[in-house]
Amino acid sequence: MPIDPNKHYPNNAEELDVLGEPQTRARHRHEGIGCPYYKLGSRIIYRGSDVLAYLEAHRIETGEAA
Repeated sequence: MPIDPNKHYPNNAEELDVLGEPQTRARHRHEGIGCPYYKLGSRIIYRGSDVLAYLEAHRIETGEAA
């Protein structure tokens, strides 16, 4: 499923699997790494535009095969 930059996603949204499993995202939050998020009480929310920016920042360009 594509990520909509104008949408907010709860931590259990299937679209967020591109960032890793829920346990991985929890570990990243605990370690202070990973994608930006909002914490609203006990709820974790990811903004679509933040997810897309995080993915773009971690994009690796490969060279052309010789």
